[in-house]
Amino acid sequence: MKNLASNIALSAAFIFASLSVSADPNQWSRYRGPNGTAVSSATNIPTQWSAEKNIAWRTALPGPGLSSPVVWKNHVYVTCFTGFDWPKEHNQKKLVGTFKRHLLCIDLQTGKIKWQKSDTAEHYDRKMDLADGYWQVRGHGFASNTPACDANGVYAYFGPDGLFAYTHEGELRWTQSCGQGHGRTGSAASPILVGDKLIMNAANEGSRFYGINTSDGQIAWQIGRHGEYATPTTRTRNGKTTVLTRSSHGGALKELNPADGKTLWETGARLGPSHTSIMVAGDKIISLNSQAHFTAMDATGKEIWTARGGPYFGTPVYHEGRLYYAGGGVFSCLDVDTGNPLYRERIHSKGYFYAAPVIADGKVYCVSRESGTYVFAATATYKLLAQNKIANDDSCFDGTPAIVHDGLILRSDKYLYRIKETD
Repeated sequence: MKNLASNIALSAAFIFASLSVSADPNQWSRYRGPNGTAVSSATNIPTQWSAEKNIAWRTALPGPGLSSPVVWKNHVYVTCFTGFDWPKEHNQKKLVGTFKRHLLCIDLQTGKIKWQKSDTAEHYDRKMDLADGYWQVRGHGFASNTPACDANGVYAYFGPDGLFAYTHEGELRWTQSCGQGHGRTGSAASPILVGDKLIMNAANEGSRFYGINTSDGQIAWQIGRHGEYATPTTRTRNGKTTVLTRSSHGGALKELNPADGKTLWETGARLGPSHTSIMVAGDKIISLNSQAHFTAMDATGKEIWTARGGPYFGTPVYHEGRLYYAGGGVFSCLDVDTGNPLYRERIHSKGYFYAAPVIADGKVYCVSRESGTYVFAATATYKLLAQNKIANDDSCFDGTPAIVHDGLILRSDKYLYRIKETD
C-alpha cells in the first residue's frame, strides 16, 4: 500500500456516513442522483407504463445521446447531438449538416422546452470518428456525459469541446477546456459537485483529473497521468466528503481530498480498467473492472473478497446489504458481505444495459437499450414485477433514469418522458 502506513490508524476509523441513505426525492442533480447512490426515498413510483399509460408528458429531442437527465427543482436538463446520422448498423456512415451538441432545459411540470443551447463542435475530428476503427464512437455517441446542477445553475461537459456552466435561466457563466484528445470509445465520464468544486475526470481528453471552481471555472488543481474512464464516486468520513477514483490505466483505487486533490491513500493492487463507478456499500468499497470482476475492500483498501459475473456497463446499485445489476440478459443480486450471488435469473433481454439501475419505493428499475424497462422487487429473492415498453418509440434507451417526486424522468434517443401515475 502506498502511503498506507502513515494513514492506517485514521483509515481504520473511517466512518461511512449517509452514502447508503436514500437521496432527496425532490431533486436528482447528477449521474445516479445527488449523492451518487442511485437510491431515492421517493414513493408511489409507477411499476407499469406504456404508450397509453402513466406517461405525464413526452418531449421530442433534437437528437440522440447516452447522457442521463438531471433535475433541479422545476428544471430538467438533458444533452444530445445532431449533425451525425447514427444508424444501428456500424458500417453505415453519414454526416448530416453541421455537427452540434445541445443542452436542453425542460419544465418538469409541463414538458415544455424552456431554453436550448446549441454549440458547434469545434474540436471534433470527423475523419477519425468515421474511420472503421472508431465505430464505437458512433455507437456510443457524442453526448454521453451527464450534466450536474446546483443552486447556481447547470454544468455540462462535452468532451473535447469542454465544460459549459449556465444559470438556470440559460445565461452562460463560464467555459473551461479539459483537453482536446479523442478516444476510440468517446467520452462518457460525468462531472460531480463536491462543495465549491466541480470534479471532472478528463482521462479521455487529456489523461487528467480536475478540481474546478464552480464560481468562475478556474482550475483549482489537476492530476496528470490519469487513465480511469468512469465517473468519480464520493463518500463521507468523519463528516467530510472525499472522492474515490482509480488511477492510471487499469490502476489502483485511491481517495482524494476534493479541496486540493491530494491523495489520502492509495491501494497498491491494480484493479483493472473499468466502465463503472466505484461503489460504496455500507462499510465496504467495491470496484468492478471491465473483465466483470468485483473486488471488495474495507475502509483502508484491504481486499475482503473477489467475485466474477458483474456487468460490463451500468454501475450496480447497492441497497440493504445487496448489489443489484443487469447484463448479458441476466438480472443478478449479490451479497456484499460474502461476494456470493443470491440469484442470477435469465430475463431474455435483447441487447445491452447501458443505463445504471436505480432503486425507489422498494423496486429496482433497469432500463435496457431495446427491450424496455424491467422492474424488480428490491429483495433477496428474485421477483420480476414488470417489463415496460413504449410501443411507438423504437429508438434506444441508454440514459439512467432520474427519480423525482412520484415518478421517473426517462430518455430515449428520440424523446424525454415523465413517468408517473396518471389515472
